[in-house]
Amino acid sequence: TTATLVADGIRRDAARAASFAADLTAQRMEHGRLVPVEVAPVAAALEAGGQVERIRPRVFALVPAPYEDSDSGALATLLGIDWAGAPAPPYDLVEGRLPQAGETGVVVLGRGVAGKLGVGAEWQVPTTGAPHSLRIVGLLSDVVAVHGANLALTSIEDVRAILAMPASHASEIAIDLKPDSQVAAVADQLVARFGLRVVSR
Repeated sequence: TTATLVADGIRRDAARAASFAADLTAQRMEHGRLVPVEVAPVAAALEAGGQVERIRPRVFALVPAPYEDSDSGALATLLGIDWAGAPAPPYDLVEGRLPQAGETGVVVLGRGVAGKLGVGAEWQVPTTGAPHSLRIVGLLSDVVAVHGANLALTSIEDVRAILAMPASHASEIAIDLKPDSQVAAVADQLVARFGLRVVSR
């Protein structure tokens, strides 16, 4: 039945989301809001501790949805990923492909974001200057990947350009730890040394 298919899809998405999520996510908060965090000092401290398997900076922005018949207030979450070695996002591709490592200027959209736009179309993302052009190379399912409906996936470089964020910074740092690492100890180190907000999986 449709209900069974959706339930199976949600369970599959949840399992894949767990693999896509990091053991720890470090963010900087100021006056109750997220601000960019400098990556290099945090990465150096983590690597010196010997418990880290992978560090994945992520950059995200809320931007106007691209579809032509959207309301003026409709927003999309644009997530910038360093695709080199990143785990596959926990969403089903229904058309096209994901961005490749080192590729910029392309985006994958959730169906809830894309509307009438399809693979090959250009999305002109507003910025404080000239619009930033992203070519749509893939579409995500909006049936089972519930959280992907209003999501757009692109490169970390593209989102930094849209936000005018320095290459040295990220919205958050996803941290994958080695097996048997002391998760609480690593989190405490980040809080004590850098004053970061740390969320565990």
